[in-house]
Amino acid sequence: MNYYKEIKNLIEEKEVNDKVRYLENNKETIKTYYKIGRLLIKAQGGKEKAKYGDGLIKKWSEKLTKEYGNGYGITNLKNMRKFYIIFKKATHCVANLIYPAHTKINYYN
Repeated sequence: MNYYKEIKNLIEEKEVNDKVRYLENNKETIKTYYKIGRLLIKAQGGKEKAKYGDGLIKKWSEKLTKEYGNGYGITNLKNMRKFYIIFKKATHCVANLIYPAHTKINYYN
């Protein structure tokens, strides 16, 4: 087990949760960040990490920053990608807690 990686994942999840609480009153912003994160992943061929992923984000952040300002820099785009990944994983975990495996099997049969 890679304990450092586990700690890093916990910290990243906490950071995203902090940001969600901060943006709680602005659901449109959260939806937009989630969708941007999803599109970044899709642009990388559906992979959470791609060889060209950082280059793509750098290129797009430069263009978006010129058009819309500092809110779409490299760090923010990477955070949007992380937000999508972590939120997707968290949603899956919550679904497994609410609907145990045997419930899912019965549901799909």
